[in-house]
Amino acid sequence: MPALAEALGDFDQAIALDPLNGFAWEHRGDVRLNWGNARQARGLDPGDLYRLAADDFLRAAGLDPGWFGSRSSLGLVLSNWCAWREEHGEDTEEMERDALAAFAQAVELNPASAQTWELRGIAFMNRANRGRHRGVDPLPGYREAVGSFDRALALNAKSPTTWLYRAWMHAQCGTWESERGEDPEPSYGRADADYAEAAKVNPGLAEIALRRGSLRLNWGVHASNVGRDPEPHYVLAVGHLDRALAAHPALAEGWRLRGGVYVNWAGVKAAQQEDAEPCFREAIASYGKSLELNPANAQAWVQRGMTRMNWALARQGRGEDPETTYGEAAADFANALERNPQLADGWRWLGGLRINWADWRASQGGDGRELIAQAIEALGKALEADPSSAATWSIRGAARLKLVEAEQKAGGDGAAADAAAREDFAQALARNPRDADTYVRRGQAHHAMARWAEALADWERAAAIDPASVAAVAKLREEAERKRGEGK
Repeated sequence: MPALAEALGDFDQAIALDPLNGFAWEHRGDVRLNWGNARQARGLDPGDLYRLAADDFLRAAGLDPGWFGSRSSLGLVLSNWCAWREEHGEDTEEMERDALAAFAQAVELNPASAQTWELRGIAFMNRANRGRHRGVDPLPGYREAVGSFDRALALNAKSPTTWLYRAWMHAQCGTWESERGEDPEPSYGRADADYAEAAKVNPGLAEIALRRGSLRLNWGVHASNVGRDPEPHYVLAVGHLDRALAAHPALAEGWRLRGGVYVNWAGVKAAQQEDAEPCFREAIASYGKSLELNPANAQAWVQRGMTRMNWALARQGRGEDPETTYGEAAADFANALERNPQLADGWRWLGGLRINWADWRASQGGDGRELIAQAIEALGKALEADPSSAATWSIRGAARLKLVEAEQKAGGDGAAADAAAREDFAQALARNPRDADTYVRRGQAHHAMARWAEALADWERAAAIDPASVAAVAKLREEAERKRGEGK
């Protein structure tokens, strides 16, 4: 960084000549901040430069207590430093508070600075996202961020980035509300309106279309989950993403999101007994484009693997041979895990794939026990990477249940696999005691071992938790009562 080093030397000389020159202290801090940002972008530790920059901004603030700029710059360098520290597993809470305090001082000194309000909003946004990963409710932070962006837009409505940030916050509020079972539609609507305003200010900015496509994808998934028609959202999502990709065909994230739209759309069509093949093909092709552009993206490999697994299940449901598609899905998961061996989702989906593949083999008169054993192994690796996942414990219990059934079919009693399955279900329910799927699965495990009362009790719990499971539970209960009556 020759230019930055030269600028730093100039400000060093200026401070040596006049140590009371607040301008020189502040601008030396700016140089160090920019240099630290450049190091961070290359994956290098910016801590020393950020620390020196923060010291310079504090000196500048002490020399000119009425100037807001040094406080705003102090908040910015601390915010950037927090991002680095959080990425490397270091504590950020005290530094986050210091950054927000600096921005509070800056806007108090100059409430007419749109840029400072925007930076304050970004700091609240990032703090809320970090808290969310630690299990802290992010909504208060998101709302503080929205309030700051409101102030920035009141001062400068021509800033597309501020519209984008506020839209992103509304979208994040909607996603969080959806995860908690609340209605995200008002938040999603506000996000879409803000993206539209950003597009008016800068119609050629591809990021607007990209984010708007992502929003419509999430909106469509929510609509599908609550029994509404998601297709209008998916149509709009594809339109937005295609506009972004027309402007920037090498946008790997745009192709990845486009794949996500089409795989969800395929699921809707398959559930409605409509032809899902074109959607599956579009999804696979879009993920393929994304991976050509960014083969290091482990998550994109997982998502293409998931798409192929769902395509295999759809083919299986139509009586077609899914072997080739299962094999391609397994290869995608292997590619993901080669790039990130600690990716819990990759191991979990690989385990789920092998369970489904074993079911297919068994339905064709084959022995699926080897695939089931491989599924249990993969799910074990997922739990090593993330032992907190109730879903993974439950899925591994389901895999062990398959092993019980296969061993019984081969003339064994399945007792050891049954004991292991029940332990997995217990672990799952300890983490999520209101998971109806786990109660259904544990009930099936009891049923397989002729523990009729325990099976019925678990299925009753499932029906009480999730009314959508009532019909399935009724069929299971009927079969259990019949077998108990026959003395089996």
